[in-house]
Parts: sequence; C-alpha cells; structure tokens
Amino acid sequence: MEPLPSNNEYPRFGRSTLDQTHAPYAIVMQLQQLGLSEWAGTVLSWLGRYDGLEEHLHIESNQAIAMRDALMRFAIETPKPEAGTTLTPQALRELKAAIVEDLLQLDFVRTIAYWGPLFEKRIVWNPLEISWLGFLDILPISDDREGEECLMVITKEEADPAHLQAIHDLLMGGPAPENSTDTGPGPAPMPQAPHVPHVPQVPRAPRPGRASDGQADH
Repeated sequence: MEPLPSNNEYPRFGRSTLDQTHAPYAIVMQLQQLGLSEWAGTVLSWLGRYDGLEEHLHIESNQAIAMRDALMRFAIETPKPEAGTTLTPQALRELKAAIVEDLLQLDFVRTIAYWGPLFEKRIVWNPLEISWLGFLDILPISDDREGEECLMVITKEEADPAHLQAIHDLLMGGPAPENSTDTGPGPAPMPQAPHVPHVPQVPRAPRPGRASDGQADH
C-alpha cells in the first residue's frame, strides 16, 4: 500500500495511521481482527530483529510497513466468523501458516549482511541469533575509514531454504509434525489412584482351645 502524502501542517504534524511509526500498532490491531492476538508477541519480537535495517535497504517500504500491508490483505480477505463464534484451533493454525508463507516472501527476509574485506564474510549477521542493531554494535568500526573492511548489505533474489524453514518454525512455534491434526490441548488425564504396596498376609496363630485352620472342632 502506498503511504499517504505527508501533511506537516497542524494538527497532524506529519503523522498518519499509515506511516512507519504507527505500523507496529496496526499490526497488533490486524492480528486482533484475525483472532490471533496471542501471536502478536511472537510476530513483533521477530520483526524487531530487523529494526534499523531499513536504513540500508534500497526498497520503497520498511519491514514494519511491509508486514502491516501483508496482514491487512488477510484482514480484508479472510471471512469473518459468525457472531458469537470463533475459529477452531485448527483453522487458526492454518491461517497462521498462510500468513507465515506470505511473510517469508517479503524483501527484508532475503537480506543478508556481513562485515569484512570486499566479498569476504568475516562477521556474518544471522537475524535468528542477533538483532540488526545488536549486530551493528559488535562490528569493529573505528574512526579510521581507510581500511579495506566494510559493511555489505545485499537483498538476494532467493533466500536460503534452511533459513526460511528456521523462520517458519520460529513463527509457528516449532515444526509441525507430519500429518498433524492438532486442534489444541486435549482433555486433562484422569487422575490415577494412589499406589498401595502389596503386603503379604501372615497366617494367624490358633487361639487356645480352638482347632487350627483345616481341623474340625470336636
């Protein structure tokens, strides 16, 4: 979605519900509309790993806006459940899987970065291990810019399949088992009766004046 022209006049002072600053709030609202409120923490935590990367990308929108627009399409196109009803756990998981599939197509997911001499990857950024801003903090940047080392940021045509799978598993809460029909937690197990140890019975001694067991009284 193209951003609205900025209005720097009173009372907006350049702000809009479609601007970059408002994008994380719009993401949360769209997840609520889709019935995925509990997923917001996972999604925003992953998105936050790329915060600041937009300053190095040659694309029209940053990662928060790209995610907002992807979720907005789902919020518009997903049929609303009937009043008083909600999607089943299985339907919610399928919706999440479809959203993740779209998010993995966004440009910033295909971006790699490293530090070192030209085309030599001395320090490589892995967004699943460290955020972008955290990565910048560990770079050995000095005031002497005459060295051969530099920061390289590249948006590839295709992302590494293993990296995409790792992001998928992160957002989905782990790899889905094959032929999964999980519909959420099942009923609680029935409580077990307490274990009583077996105590062998000891034959009782015969009472005085009585016949022992197996003998008739006379």
